[in-house]
Amino acid sequence: MFISGINVSLDAQSAKNTSLKKQNSNYSIQNQQELLSQTANQSISNISKVNFGALRKTTPITHISFAGNPDKHSDEYLHVIAEMAPLAKTGGAAVVAEDLGHMFPNYNNSKHAFFLPYYNGEELTDPTGYTIGHKIREDEEGPYYQKLGSNDKIHLEKIAQKDIHWGQDSALYDTTDEVALYKVKRDEMDKMGFPKNTSVYFVYTPLCSSMEKEYSGAYNDGNLGNIYSQFSKAATELAPELAKAENGNFNPENILCHDWHTSYFLNYANTENQNGNDYYSGIKPGYVIHNLGRAYQGVTSPYGLFCQVASPEEIKAINQDPEFQNLMMEQYRSSAQPLKHRQNVEFEINNYFKNIMPELYDEKGAFNASMIPIRLAERGWVTIHTVSGNYADELTNTPELSEGLTNHVKKLKQKGKMIGITNGMSTPSCDPSSTKGYPVPYNQIFKTFKPTDNISDIRAAKLYNKQKLFEKLVPDETGNLDASQIMPRFNPEKNQIIGYLDKQILNNPDVPLFVGWGRGDYQKGLDVTLEAIEKYTDENPQSKAVFIIGGGVTGAGEEGEKIEKQAKELANGKLKGRLIFMDGFAPAYALASAADYALFTSRFEPCGLTQFEAMKYGCIPIVTSTGGFASTVLQSDETDTPTGYKTEHSFFMTDETLRNNLNITGEITDKNRRTLRDTALAEEVKNAMERATLTTLSSKEEHEKIMRNCLTAKAGWDNNAQFNDGTPAVEKIDNFHFNHDNRIEPNRTFINHR
Repeated sequence: MFISGINVSLDAQSAKNTSLKKQNSNYSIQNQQELLSQTANQSISNISKVNFGALRKTTPITHISFAGNPDKHSDEYLHVIAEMAPLAKTGGAAVVAEDLGHMFPNYNNSKHAFFLPYYNGEELTDPTGYTIGHKIREDEEGPYYQKLGSNDKIHLEKIAQKDIHWGQDSALYDTTDEVALYKVKRDEMDKMGFPKNTSVYFVYTPLCSSMEKEYSGAYNDGNLGNIYSQFSKAATELAPELAKAENGNFNPENILCHDWHTSYFLNYANTENQNGNDYYSGIKPGYVIHNLGRAYQGVTSPYGLFCQVASPEEIKAINQDPEFQNLMMEQYRSSAQPLKHRQNVEFEINNYFKNIMPELYDEKGAFNASMIPIRLAERGWVTIHTVSGNYADELTNTPELSEGLTNHVKKLKQKGKMIGITNGMSTPSCDPSSTKGYPVPYNQIFKTFKPTDNISDIRAAKLYNKQKLFEKLVPDETGNLDASQIMPRFNPEKNQIIGYLDKQILNNPDVPLFVGWGRGDYQKGLDVTLEAIEKYTDENPQSKAVFIIGGGVTGAGEEGEKIEKQAKELANGKLKGRLIFMDGFAPAYALASAADYALFTSRFEPCGLTQFEAMKYGCIPIVTSTGGFASTVLQSDETDTPTGYKTEHSFFMTDETLRNNLNITGEITDKNRRTLRDTALAEEVKNAMERATLTTLSSKEEHEKIMRNCLTAKAGWDNNAQFNDGTPAVEKIDNFHFNHDNRIEPNRTFINHR
């Protein structure tokens, strides 16, 4: 959970360490571990420890004015998105890098700049050699990136470079890391259809560029805290470069940060503000919570942030404190020890910093990067929104969803400092009238349609697509399936196809087709999907429905293994010839453009994109009543324009609801509550499936009405007013974060600064 290695900086080794870093700009955490082992036994100069209690006393800063900065431009917005997959979907940003400009297209004639990490990840290819991974590469024209599923090169231009102090090094000797800012060239932006008011930048840092995968591990991996802290510090120091004349005099009044990965940016910007950096004086910062589940909050190493905000005296005292040195050395040694031992060491390190930065520890006693925006919001400097109205309510009413932060979130919501704003999506990325992105030869055989076409023509096109999809999933004479024709990211060495479709299905393509797709983790609930499918087929034996589910289970741990086992039992048993489980992410357009219904059974879902993707293709979503699903999939009892079906309750149903749903009288304990909730939720999903098929199969008119509602539903950032109390997301964001004076009196920092 915490940082896996720290280079204890000692004077005797400073030159050597500096040299090593300069030789390899892509140094890693492992390099730091090795340096630690080299320096651990060096003699330590006898320097007195600093009184941390005294240092944490902060003198109010009174000379900074937060109002009336004439250099600020109220129509300019800086968006900071630091998740490690900038070329794929970035959480609630709901876009891919090349579509970021569509989040706020020409809104109020404003200007928008997006900061993303310069991510040098692994290159993936499909079986034909087609590039499908994420990587910034270089050719004769310089660095470029490629979007997912394309061989188009998007070239970058370096516009700024500087050295920043990073980590403990700055306390003991003057060493730096080189960071840089790259801009997507304007002609490339034009080719990609970016609005003229939008610019995209990549922030280069050594730690981001050295990563070989999108994530180095779990979201709460301690290494990520260090990585994102470095990214945020670099972004904070590079952003003022945009204010130069040659870079467009971009000096925004408004800054919007996404998720815990950029929480560090807020802290650094606040620090710069208090230190008199005019670029950050007078700004109006906003912050977006995408997913506040415990695994996604930012429970990470406190050391990465500490080294960035502490004074040289504090850092020196830490690094020369024998207690801290012993903890770091023990953590390095513990990498080969049992999990319990590693956890004990991490716990001790966590407690060490709790006495230094107590405000940044959550209700569970863990250092949590999400506490940075929460504390700043409590002081009135930052406003927070999450990605759907219903999710905002759930966070305050369902402690399981905001574990460790519940009371803080509840108070912020009561004070109006946190609200729910339902996300939009980048509509160009989901277009039933285009085959862009479809794998070859799939793009050559699929029929496209426009949402405005005659509904009978749309149904005919979808039926044709269903037939073609079935043909690809019926084994050939040798029993093989070529999944690459459907799934561009399918890798036969890593992925598998579980199940097959019976050849007889080709004679009856109008059978109901249920599809679904998502990650093979606890949140997405693919196990619930499979259990609901089994219940539905058991109770509706006359149904000849076909089920195609796509989800990544390889490498997903115990949850993935559980889902894989379920899928194999069903595909080889009672649903043989009618169920296929694709291990990997089947593209939405390939499934939704053919299917009648889409199953999404997340246990929790802050907003979700899958329901929007299904709707764009006239595929009726059946969802669990959680988060954005509940806000965006509307039933006939809620609206005159229903778009789908959903369960009566969410996964986090009360014990009373469980007793009623399952007709049980026995004791409900912490041990059996999850299992009972899973069973009850699967039962409710099955009921929603029955309502959907009963209504739509018995009435062609009703089916076409719901299809049309789905096809015409507005899901873009600038037109999704029906999901936001009559106001589009971009306008609601603007009103909440920026159209009032959020710049109140100066704020103290979490630790004394240099």
